[in-house]
Amino acid sequence: MTVTSRRLRLGEVLVVGLLGSALISWWAWTDAAPGHPADPAGMEIGPWLAGLLGLVLLLAAWLRSAVLRSHRLLSAAVWSVPLLPTRPVLSLDGWAYAAQGWLLRHGHNPYLVTQSQAGQLAARVDDHWSGTTAVYPPGSLWIQAAMTALARDHTYWAAVAMRIPAMLAMVLLAAAVIGLARALGADPQSALWLTVANPFVLLNIVGGMHNDGLELAVALCALWAGLALARASRPWLGLVVGGVLVGLAGTLKQPGVLAGIGLVALVHRQAVKDGGRDGWGPLGARILVGAVPAVAVFAAISSIGGLGLGWLNSTAGSPASVTSDSPIALLVQMIGWAGVPIAAMVPIATAVSLVLTAVAIVWCWFRWGPVPGRRGGAGPLGRPL
Repeated sequence: MTVTSRRLRLGEVLVVGLLGSALISWWAWTDAAPGHPADPAGMEIGPWLAGLLGLVLLLAAWLRSAVLRSHRLLSAAVWSVPLLPTRPVLSLDGWAYAAQGWLLRHGHNPYLVTQSQAGQLAARVDDHWSGTTAVYPPGSLWIQAAMTALARDHTYWAAVAMRIPAMLAMVLLAAAVIGLARALGADPQSALWLTVANPFVLLNIVGGMHNDGLELAVALCALWAGLALARASRPWLGLVVGGVLVGLAGTLKQPGVLAGIGLVALVHRQAVKDGGRDGWGPLGARILVGAVPAVAVFAAISSIGGLGLGWLNSTAGSPASVTSDSPIALLVQMIGWAGVPIAAMVPIATAVSLVLTAVAIVWCWFRWGPVPGRRGGAGPLGRPL
């Protein structure tokens, strides 16, 4: 493409994507129950059609921007602007975050007090979660409480304030993606296009303000920091720093701790490649060095305010109890339609999910991870790092 055609394409995708994002924002503003349409008819169908058109436009702009080799961050920033002031997009989770923050800010334990007790915010919480206690670790709860305090408990602004950590997540995510892409020999611009500038990422993190965003960003920063220090011939420090960040990611949302597996794999391979010892003993030592700071940080943050592991309470909400894209959650809902109580299936679904996750982790490690004596210093798919 010529310079002129690239500039025209950039202007096109920015404008089209901005329009699409604006339509989605209007949809969210006019929709009282995102994700739960109640037979839209008459004038109610307008915002839904506008939101659908907005999604098509945003996706089209993203696909059209694939040929551009720069301006990924600019695209993500421009497309995010209309989402910032609107209500939670395609989800009511933002209201639940605000409700949990309100409870903690007002001296209640969100692990013991249900979200239905969160003052005026309680009416905004999704019916699925209204009668449940918090399911997120304390790190998320303290951030939610801080945002609620910043909004001075205002119902609307308390929810919108949850986009502050979401935007921080986007910044950290961009930095980590660029750093990891360069370290692993990938194209940073392509990586940014697939992640930060991806409409689904923008709608989930910025629009939906889900705490997955900050968890993922911190987890990727753990991998980036660990690998960077390992390449600077300081693998043990990389494990410690990365472990601290892994523990922090876990206090934002529990799956963040799984980044510790990737951290150990990257650092171990780099250390062996640089002449360090291979074998199950050295690998076990590296696992221990990374795990200790991760557990310490997780425990320290969990102990603040005496919150502890309250998210394990039986009163906490379960993702398996609602319809989602998860195959297990969909299966639970389908069985529930047949008359089987969903509450009775949640423990089974949770156990099955954990077992499948463990099996997948073991399989991936032996398929791609460092196996002492066989693939200690090889990179992904057998390529050198």
